[in-house]
Amino acid sequence: MSDFSIKRNLDITQYVLDTSAIIRNPEILSFSSQDTKLVILTPSLAELGMYSDRSGQNELQQLVNRALEAGLVKAIDVGYPSGQNQAKRSSKAVDTSIVAYVLDQLSEGIKTVCVSLDKDLLVPLAKRGAAITPDEFLNLHKKNDTAVPAATIGLAEFQHRAKIWLAVNIVASALTAVACILAYKYIDTLLKYVFVFKWTSAFVFTVMMGVFFYWIRQKYRIPYAVTEITIGIIAALTSVNVSGDFPFKIEFDVNTSIKLAGGFYIIVRGLDNLGKGFEGRRAGIYWQRYFG
Repeated sequence: MSDFSIKRNLDITQYVLDTSAIIRNPEILSFSSQDTKLVILTPSLAELGMYSDRSGQNELQQLVNRALEAGLVKAIDVGYPSGQNQAKRSSKAVDTSIVAYVLDQLSEGIKTVCVSLDKDLLVPLAKRGAAITPDEFLNLHKKNDTAVPAATIGLAEFQHRAKIWLAVNIVASALTAVACILAYKYIDTLLKYVFVFKWTSAFVFTVMMGVFFYWIRQKYRIPYAVTEITIGIIAALTSVNVSGDFPFKIEFDVNTSIKLAGGFYIIVRGLDNLGKGFEGRRAGIYWQRYFG
């Protein structure tokens, strides 16, 4: 049963907010009114809790917590489906919980709609008229002017920081890509200074660079991912010897195949890290939609 006491009241609609809807359109949290009740299920809250920035702060979860404290959104404890382990709770189990809750509410005569971008939710619930996208929700409620002041939950500040995060990562990614290209171009000069004390300096340099790149990966996942992708592209392109005029003659042997495969692998690793860097961000919604 819902804590809103809205059973069989056709004038009140209960909207279940999926994680994807909150990430893409956090302004949804401010659209609560007498006839519009917003709820977030505990599995979705747990999923939101997985996303933290480089300082360990989870601004999205803090935004949701402020909306909960202000009474704009209600948390509903539904637990997880039995038999689900911790690793799977962030994906299918969350969708299963939402679908089960919405269908249960509908069976009790409570008008309930899921707001999501997730096809696994939209497809089964749309058949019951119980699913809409965030854009559809906003278009419906902006006409009624039902939003509370965004300052109540610090929405404007959150959106401003999100734009800064995006700009910083774009600039940092561009700089790392340029740095990789320059390092490749002047690799002979760099190695000459690295090996000035022969193997001792080479060992120290290798360890330091390994630790440095690991730190970058942990703190700045997206620029690190772009670095991997750039290195992978350089490795793949330089592994193949092309000579002559068009049509070019390509020298291809076992060693070339191994180097080319290595370049492809580095690119894949970079794309994997890029996807992880987008988690909990609006860009991550689109990444998940196209790459799964």
